Amino acid sequence: MISKESSPTVHDVGQGSAAAVTSGKAGLAGQRRTNFRWTLAIFAMLMTFMSWIDRVNLAVTAPAIIKELHFTKVEIGMMQTVFFVSYAVFQIPSGALTEFFGHRRIVPLALTWWSVFTSLTAACRSFSTWIVVRALFGMGESPIYPGLNAAFTYWFPGRERGRAVGMMVMGAKFGPAVGIPAATLIMLHWGWRAVFVIFGAVGIVIAIAYYLLLRTYPRESRFVNEAELVYIADGQAAVPTATKLMPPWKDLLRSGQVWAVGGQFAMVDYIQYVFIAWLPLYLLEAHHFSLKQMGYLAALPELGFAFGTIACGFLGDYLICKGLAGSRSRAWFGP
Repeated sequence: MISKESSPTVHDVGQGSAAAVTSGKAGLAGQRRTNFRWTLAIFAMLMTFMSWIDRVNLAVTAPAIIKELHFTKVEIGMMQTVFFVSYAVFQIPSGALTEFFGHRRIVPLALTWWSVFTSLTAACRSFSTWIVVRALFGMGESPIYPGLNAAFTYWFPGRERGRAVGMMVMGAKFGPAVGIPAATLIMLHWGWRAVFVIFGAVGIVIAIAYYLLLRTYPRESRFVNEAELVYIADGQAAVPTATKLMPPWKDLLRSGQVWAVGGQFAMVDYIQYVFIAWLPLYLLEAHHFSLKQMGYLAALPELGFAFGTIACGFLGDYLICKGLAGSRSRAWFGP
């Protein structure tokens, strides 16, 4: 597969040679380096934050939706399922689209897409329209992680990419912790439809800002000076990117590490998604908490999950620095 956007080595940042980087350093010795690349990390954190907030909206508003639209819990469960199936199915195609069109087009388009269908949820009344909108919502969220990870390869040197990914993951982990009480407060004041409309509008604003402020490659940005370009290029491997090759599927499917990481995510995601999808309704019906109490109590497991993820990341890196094999550390504390 040939990429539509050709890019030289070192991910289109420098000239792709050690000599060019060394020369650039010498020529820019007195220039103060900009740090605009971290704007991308902030946007990544905001986008994953919003993606997870939008995922918990249905769980928080489910009691009001069931009461007004007379859906059963089985139908609510099918609405949750159709999102996750659509999201999973379109992950790989969305990665290919990102490679072809570039993250600057695909990432804000994805956020706009899912934000529009988040807002349109407020207009749904029949079960069939809910299913269609939820499926299109899941499709829209699928490019977010492939797209942002592709952006990181262009915008960050290897030594900083882990921190950038960490900020992206942090947004995802804190999204439900903030989203559940926030959605509850909005619903208490303006009704369940306002939850979808407000969060959808916020997502569209973030998408527009991403498109206006960021470019596919840092060299195309007027906010990135030459010193920062040289700094980014100095920390990247010289990899030719003009020709895109198919991934080695046979090797990946035979890899024990791939299956171990996949197993970890399968178990963790199942537990978290059960909490996200059903804990609010369970607290209301089984324990008879008020809506406001539910909003705060349902956020507690997500808050613990967020801090636990961060702690495991630091602990895993600490053990690697102390000599523990990276594969063993990640097997204990996750990828």
